[in-house]
Amino acid sequence: IIWSESDQFFKNATNTTILAFNALVTISLWNSLEVIFIIFFTFKRYLLAYGSSSATTLKAFTNSINIIESIQVTGFDIQEFIISIIYIREIARLAKIIIHFKTLVYNIKIKLELAVLRKMVDFIGGRNTLYSEEDRGLPTSL
Repeated sequence: IIWSESDQFFKNATNTTILAFNALVTISLWNSLEVIFIIFFTFKRYLLAYGSSSATTLKAFTNSINIIESIQVTGFDIQEFIISIIYIREIARLAKIIIHFKTLVYNIKIKLELAVLRKMVDFIGGRNTLYSEEDRGLPTSL
């Protein structure tokens, strides 16, 4: 979902590569958290489910399954919250870099426009040449 939705926003190859790297890091982080989740929550639930399915089911097994399921859902929600926070923080950092890059590009664009306007003013203002003598490498008169 992350890749398919964000592809429409990032058409540049560099941005797509950065996004692919972010998706890879997110997937690997999710997998490592999933292993922790399995170790700490799933095995206990399987043991309790096995104990509660015996012929002489104890009330303690049934109550324990309900408690473990609540803990399991809470752990999963915390895990998803951590992944979401990390992803949002990295996207905000990437957006900040893009904003600074746009500022640089617009600054260069304005300087080029001012240089062109200055040449036009020089041309219209009386020199009747597109380039001044300094631009052509000719000596200037004193």
